[in-house]
Amino acid sequence: IRYTTSHPKDFTEDLIEVHGKCKKLMPLLHLPVQSGSTKILKSMNRNHTVEEYLEVINKLKAKNPAIKFSSDFIIGYPGETDGDFNDTLTLLKEVGFINSYSFIFSPRPGTPAAKMKLVDNKLAKERLLVFQKKANEIKINYRKSLYNKKVCVLFENQTKNKNKFFGRDEYLNSVIVDSSYDLKGKIKETIISKANQNTLFGEIYQEYVRRCFKASVMDFDDLLLKTNELLNKSPETLLKYQQKFKYILVDEYQDTNYSQYLIVKSLSDKYQNICVVGDDAQSIYSFRGANINNIINFRNDY
Repeated sequence: IRYTTSHPKDFTEDLIEVHGKCKKLMPLLHLPVQSGSTKILKSMNRNHTVEEYLEVINKLKAKNPAIKFSSDFIIGYPGETDGDFNDTLTLLKEVGFINSYSFIFSPRPGTPAAKMKLVDNKLAKERLLVFQKKANEIKINYRKSLYNKKVCVLFENQTKNKNKFFGRDEYLNSVIVDSSYDLKGKIKETIISKANQNTLFGEIYQEYVRRCFKASVMDFDDLLLKTNELLNKSPETLLKYQQKFKYILVDEYQDTNYSQYLIVKSLSDKYQNICVVGDDAQSIYSFRGANINNIINFRNDY
């Protein structure tokens, strides 16, 4: 479930509560703010302050830590000073909007703002460029954070290239994958591998698993124990196990799922002299189910 836009003053406590409980409600909210200056918001007759806007944002994050935001901004509104513009930049960075839609103020006939003195057009354009550069930087960093992560995608259609399918993830990001299966109307876990300005590109997780089954063990770089996080925790102890066993696999710190189990079992059936490092009882139980005899409980042993 998605709804396209909402006004901050319409966010009642019960609506905020729903964002924390309803799994069908997607964790992206388009919440237009227009400006980061309370003075400018008052001039726009927005009927809320920046502090009240942030209060809504923080309440939503408390109910659903995974929620993210997009917003609209008007740059160069009549009366906007350098200080007002800097306040808008501060709000942009504080919230970290994953998408920001920004425009220079354009007067509409018959509105109060049409009678106000305009900000110099050259200055307004300069401010817009500064704003969009920072907004794009935030967006790029967000997209890079998705690399090698699993996202859920609802696929909508097939592209002109018959082997490619287009869909959107929970945050409304456009996603394109290659697949030999018809994905239209299906929700699939997808591994993101790269991105451009507008689109994420990846591979269906199930197909990724099948591809990995056909590869040699050294292609399993994400599962082999080269994880810096683990090595940094106890390098001496892990080095001892690396000397003892030819192959060491590690739980990915995600919910143990059937695909991960299949990968582990495939490797244990194919290769000897292998052990697995698990992080919790669930992982250990799953790995035992994969018939791996050498199991290290990372949390207990270290």
